[in-house]
Amino acid sequence: ALNPEVLGFWAEEGELSGDRAGVESTSGLGLSLAQLPSVAVLNEGYAGGAVALLARRGEPSVLLSPRVAPEVLARYAVLVIPSGALAEWSTSAALREKLETYAAGGGRILALAQQLGRHYGVLPGAPSAYGWAEDQSCQFGSVALTAPVGAFASQTREKPDFNVDGYFLDYPPRAEVLLARTKNDQPCLLSYAVGRGGVTAANLYLDWAAANHQGTGDEALLFRDLVDWLASGAGEGASLPSGAPGSPIALEREVRYDAPSSEDATVA
Repeated sequence: ALNPEVLGFWAEEGELSGDRAGVESTSGLGLSLAQLPSVAVLNEGYAGGAVALLARRGEPSVLLSPRVAPEVLARYAVLVIPSGALAEWSTSAALREKLETYAAGGGRILALAQQLGRHYGVLPGAPSAYGWAEDQSCQFGSVALTAPVGAFASQTREKPDFNVDGYFLDYPPRAEVLLARTKNDQPCLLSYAVGRGGVTAANLYLDWAAANHQGTGDEALLFRDLVDWLASGAGEGASLPSGAPGSPIALEREVRYDAPSSEDATVA
C-alpha cells in the first residue's frame, strides 16, 4: 500500500498478491502503471533519507524488508541499501544469498555508508572497509572523481562536496574506483559487475545528511544521476567519453520525415 506519510513512498507488506500490491490504492493520486517504482529501498538504517531523496526527484520507491522474497526483490531494477542498514544483517547467510541472486539476475545494488567496515561483507564480492565509526568524516572537497561515468554527468568540479566517512580496503579486482578520498587517496565509491547485474558500494552517507539538514547540492545531483545510471543498466564501470568544460561535442541523430507517401519519406 502507498505510505501515507510522503507521496511517492511505497511499502511492501510481506508477500505481494497479484502483479503489484497496492496498485488500486493509487487511483486517486494520479499514479499510472508506467509510474510504478523501479527502485526499491531496504527498510533498515536511514531508509527515510533515501526515499526522501528519491521523492524529491519524482522517483517513487518501494520499501522492502530484508526478509523480502527473492521473486519480489527481482521485480526492481535498483536496490538502495541505506546508510547503517546492514548493521543487524551483516552475518545473515539468507540475505547474502538473496543479494547474490538478485545481482546475478541483473539487479543493481547501491550500498551507502555503513557503521563498521565488516558490515559490507554481506554484499556480493564481500568488500571490506573502514566504516563511519572507524574513521573521520569529511565534507568540503572531500572526494575526487576518478572515472568518467554517467553518474557524474552533473558534477562541475573534480573535487565536489560529499559527506563521506570511511574508505574501502579490499574489493573484487575487477572493481572500478569511481571516487577517492582527498585526504588519503583511498576509494570511497566503487562499482563492479556480478553476473548480469552489479554492486556499487559507497562510504557516502548522503541519505542521513539529507534528513539532517547537512546535505550538499553536489550530493543531490550525484544521487539523482547515480540512480539513473544504475537503472539504465550501467554500474559495473562502464565509462563515457569525456571532454573539457565548454568544449564542443558531436552527436549523431537520425531525423525522419514521415510524408503522406512512403516514397516521399527521407532520412536526414
